[in-house]
Amino acid sequence: MLGKLVPYLCISCAMGAVLFVILRWVFFIPILGSLTALALASFLYIFALLSLGLLISTKAENIMQSFQMTMAILLPTVFFSGFIFPAKPCRGFFTPSAPCCPRPTSSN
Repeated sequence: MLGKLVPYLCISCAMGAVLFVILRWVFFIPILGSLTALALASFLYIFALLSLGLLISTKAENIMQSFQMTMAILLPTVFFSGFIFPAKPCRGFFTPSAPCCPRPTSSN
């Protein structure tokens, strides 16, 4: 299965590198911190997303199931991240699970 991910991983990492170059040299936005840590974090994020997509496409028997699985992962991530609703008022079960979702850059 890793052989299916490698080409897309290489293309995505190259696109990320091009975006970082454009960010730095075209828009003159400084990249603070370690470039190695940024590259490693980008690599791990891309690998995780590609692996999730491969898992969904492997387990789904048809395209409708793949849509449902994608929505089952996407909707809680969007709602609990604080992007639409604030995550602080979450009560009960959702209180410990809300920090596990990625946070938007605009949240306080």
